[in-house]
Amino acid sequence: MAPAGARGDVRESSAQARVVTSASQPALTDRSNSADDEDQPTWRELLDPQVADLVLFPAFVVLALMGFVRKSTRLKHVTLVASVVYLGLFRSQLLSVTNIFSLLSWNLPLFRYSLFWYLFAGFTIVSTVLWGRLYCGRVCAYGAITQLLDLFVPAKLRYDVPRRWEQRAANIKYVLLAAVILYFLVTRDISIYRYVEPFWMFTGTGRP
Repeated sequence: MAPAGARGDVRESSAQARVVTSASQPALTDRSNSADDEDQPTWRELLDPQVADLVLFPAFVVLALMGFVRKSTRLKHVTLVASVVYLGLFRSQLLSVTNIFSLLSWNLPLFRYSLFWYLFAGFTIVSTVLWGRLYCGRVCAYGAITQLLDLFVPAKLRYDVPRRWEQRAANIKYVLLAAVILYFLVTRDISIYRYVEPFWMFTGTGRP
């Protein structure tokens, strides 16, 4: 049996150890929180790689709307060229059936890293609701190419599909879109897009 003095020393040492441990825990927690804060990028770090698009895309939108409101053929042609160069070749950004797949699976880009994508998608939705086919007629890079070809391909080399055939064939795209979406919902195979849309031509990598 230990002497009373020894037992007192043991209790005092245990109390001191508990005090030291409890005092050190907040410090460890503070250091952990500090490390987490350091890992989080600042808004400046987030915006620096996106600043070019945050300037260029609003400027492109202004150009497209000016040409649309003024019904200016010249501004429309400038917009089409800008669409091919900027949205097509430089950004490879088009609304695609893969965006529908992402929405259905709720696998959307992170907002803070994809401000341009949300601006682009938001403008497309709003402009379509307000003005109809503004996106298809002036913004979509693929549609812009087809319209620009009309300026350079001689009329004698073109073939105009009869109006009644065009109207009937127009429904095929909706049937095809519904079939592709149904296929994705059943299989979750995103690669089906390669067989139904040509937009990936801008990247050259098989992805839109």
